[in-house]
Amino acid sequence: MSTAKVADMEDAELEKIRAEISKLNAEAGKLFAEQIKFYAEGHKLTREAFWYPFGECQDFCV
Repeated sequence: MSTAKVADMEDAELEKIRAEISKLNAEAGKLFAEQIKFYAEGHKLTREAFWYPFGECQDFCV
């Protein structure tokens, strides 16, 4: 968008755009936090699935 078009926009319109950008940034932050939780849960499940203490492994190990 050219600077001439931006200069011609109403202040209220610019404020709406800024508010929408703020909402989108907040939503992106929430999604990023949720992604981190999923990664942490995945790592936890991986550790539980592939790490066997010696005593618990005796029945399954050959």
